Amino acid sequence: QKKLLKTYPNIPSKDRVNVVGHYKGHVYVDSNDITLPRNVAHERIHQLGHQGYRLRVGRDLNEGTTEFLAARVYKDLHLQHVPVGYPLQRQIVEMMSMRVGKKRVARAYFSGRPDLLKNQLDQELGKGAFDKILIYMEKGHYDMAKQLLRNGLRERGKYNYSSSR
Repeated sequence: QKKLLKTYPNIPSKDRVNVVGHYKGHVYVDSNDITLPRNVAHERIHQLGHQGYRLRVGRDLNEGTTEFLAARVYKDLHLQHVPVGYPLQRQIVEMMSMRVGKKRVARAYFSGRPDLLKNQLDQELGKGAFDKILIYMEKGHYDMAKQLLRNGLRERGKYNYSSSR
């Protein structure tokens, strides 16, 4: 917690107690937390990820993608029954992967090229869809992001709330 406070001085104390791991050049985890193996895997994925991805997509999509990729490690470590971190964000990345493929998600994350996701999602869902998903996630409107991933954009920037698939 001391290292967390030094690294992220602007995190309010009420939020700081909920942080069980973070990455800032090195992986830091709370060794007393029951989810230690999961947190180590999650933070290691952050460490391997490309900073360009993190900077271009924002916190929510970055955490969701990290958790999505770490889930493969959890399976290998037999940690499937450990609570999932960032469940709403991960669910959105899972929906994205159904459209663009798991390999493309991983390639975008590890190479710092979210344009690999943006180009395909915009092509399938309508121009500007990827950016709109990022905005929805940033504002905590995860249901709207999921709706957009299901249905795409209508002409003139309006959203299609009817299911056409």
